Amino acid sequence: MRNDLPAILWETKIGKGSLFVCSLDIESDPDKRIVAAQLKSSILDYVGSDDFDPDLVLQPSQLTELFQSQPYQIELAAGTTHPNYPITHLDDGDAKTIWHSDWRDASSQHPYHLVIKMLQPMTVSGLEFRGRSGNLNGNVDRYQISTSVDGENWTVVKQGRKPSSSILIDNPASVSYVRFEALSEIKQQKHCAIAELKPIFDSGATSVDELGLIEGFNTDAKE
Repeated sequence: MRNDLPAILWETKIGKGSLFVCSLDIESDPDKRIVAAQLKSSILDYVGSDDFDPDLVLQPSQLTELFQSQPYQIELAAGTTHPNYPITHLDDGDAKTIWHSDWRDASSQHPYHLVIKMLQPMTVSGLEFRGRSGNLNGNVDRYQISTSVDGENWTVVKQGRKPSSSILIDNPASVSYVRFEALSEIKQQKHCAIAELKPIFDSGATSVDELGLIEGFNTDAKE
């Protein structure tokens, strides 16, 4: 287990009701995952008892902020987007969907700038990258990564060719913006296609959804 995990079980009063939150998977395969099934049973017994009386009180707006699943937004700062392959495909968790430049647009050419804007400054140690699979057209060859605290002044932190699935940055720092620049395509075509592009935070997680995972308990690992 990691000692930097946020709370995986917590409770609060909100409005006229009370809320109990469990971020662990206590639903799947109850016959094989006896510990998870027992935890679910204990939680249900607790929330159905008089002992369930949270001291913490949250406002609806605070709860919304807590359940913000992605603390960042991705924008296309330079280049084009085909309407059938939008920028939202970059962080939908599905490597089969892609963002693609608009091949119908004569102005569509490298470099393409994809900017990840943090909702608040965060320490980013790299990018998770997934290229297009099954079709090589548009796959990135040369690339460059830059960071910024204000979105105006940029520092190059990584350059390379044929990006790997985890592109790590030396000397991670707290930043508000990360820019991925696709500089060329592997067959020197003018278009670009990427399946997934997400920040890797200093904890090693690519999303706040991943904070709190315990190997063998709420992951797909074999028990």
